[in-house]
Amino acid sequence: MRKLQKQKLALALVLVMMFIGASPAFALSDGDIHMKVLENAKTERDRVELTGNYSGEHLNQSIIDITYLNQNTVTSYTYTGDNQNLVINTHNINSQTISSVRNKLTRFVFQIRNMYYPHNAVSISGIEQDINTVRTWTYGPDKDKTMFAIVNGLRECLNNEPIMSNYSDGFSDNDIWIEKYLPENIDALMQNDQNKNKTISSSDKKVSKNITTQGYYLDDEEKNKLFWIFKIHTPEWLINFLILKFIT
Repeated sequence: MRKLQKQKLALALVLVMMFIGASPAFALSDGDIHMKVLENAKTERDRVELTGNYSGEHLNQSIIDITYLNQNTVTSYTYTGDNQNLVINTHNINSQTISSVRNKLTRFVFQIRNMYYPHNAVSISGIEQDINTVRTWTYGPDKDKTMFAIVNGLRECLNNEPIMSNYSDGFSDNDIWIEKYLPENIDALMQNDQNKNKTISSSDKKVSKNITTQGYYLDDEEKNKLFWIFKIHTPEWLINFLILKFIT
């Protein structure tokens, strides 16, 4: 009996060791996790757009209107949650060209994405099209934080030089302003925010939608051009390639 117990104990120890030894093989890499997040984000975006909405329980969206760039202003229309809560911000910026705005926005959103990798998805669209709106989406457990970073960092993004350094290598002195939006800093930033944004009532929301969505929806072919930013540490050459390809 005692011998049988020892055999069972030995077998149990072997099984435990096998499980411990094999478990790393079953662990998902950050890349695998992020690809799954991207799949879910695309599914959610498609679902939200099919309903004619701008945001959902798991997806936020901000439409950045650059129509009045010649007046040194851009306006963001930010929709959050199932109720499509709408906040409108007007951002005063320095005089610059449309290509400069798109360049800066692309680099900024890339870095927000890298800072909240791999469990969140951040995307930008409209930078390659001849329209006056740029769309950004955020998805994941930190979707509200990443959208806060995009909207509240918009003025700094456009009033500074284009971000040339990378989160993975550390930001340069010229780009250090973006560090306030790091995961370890953003909670305090949001807590201290004075929330001066203008919230639009539901009765005004429909009018606002009609104004901001002219030439806004994309057909199926154009939707395929939408890119979700998924490289873990996006190299500078790739950012430059995308900017040259889609903006200039």
